[in-house]
Amino acid sequence: MTEIMTMTEERDVNGMEKAKEAICMAETAKAEETDHMTEETNVEPKTDMTEEEGALINEMRLCFLSRGENESLARIAVAGFIACLDPTLDVLDDIRTAVSEAVTNAIIHGYQGTTDGIVYLSAFLYEDGVNSRLLRVDVEDTGTGIEDVKKAMEPLYSTSLDGERAGMGFAFMAAFTDRLEVESKPRLGTCVSMWKRLILPEASHDTE
Repeated sequence: MTEIMTMTEERDVNGMEKAKEAICMAETAKAEETDHMTEETNVEPKTDMTEEEGALINEMRLCFLSRGENESLARIAVAGFIACLDPTLDVLDDIRTAVSEAVTNAIIHGYQGTTDGIVYLSAFLYEDGVNSRLLRVDVEDTGTGIEDVKKAMEPLYSTSLDGERAGMGFAFMAAFTDRLEVESKPRLGTCVSMWKRLILPEASHDTE
């Protein structure tokens, strides 16, 4: 029981640290203009990851109504998709958090909280050298879209009228993944693409 409590506390601390990282990164992005950002597309690579993926190994496509309870479905689906790679709990938590934020954004902002919209979830697994694989997750809606993506990426910015949204969705997505892209057009919808490099179990054992 003590060991379980200790593991839970450690994961909570890691989550808080990454939340702080998200805020710092978002504030930095707000202060510094980058040449590769446009109003419709934002790319913020945090690693040397290139835009070219390796050969496609596996893929999953899922669509569901814009209902709040389907946010957990999306998290479970992506976690199950990469289960064969035996990811660590920290990596799983990162991916589930990022997916959760993206789906929540689609429901709350894309479809304005209505329950008859369709959220499209796609996951792709690519070759990424000998010791790792590259996961890409796309979350797409055909809702209201975003007038100014760069503005929406700013920390604490939210279009929610009830004041209950913290405006940190994109910042969390960026902090918990290796790369984030957001494409959106008003009245046509939004597509959020997230990448995460996954180390294969054999490679992680070799480094221990």
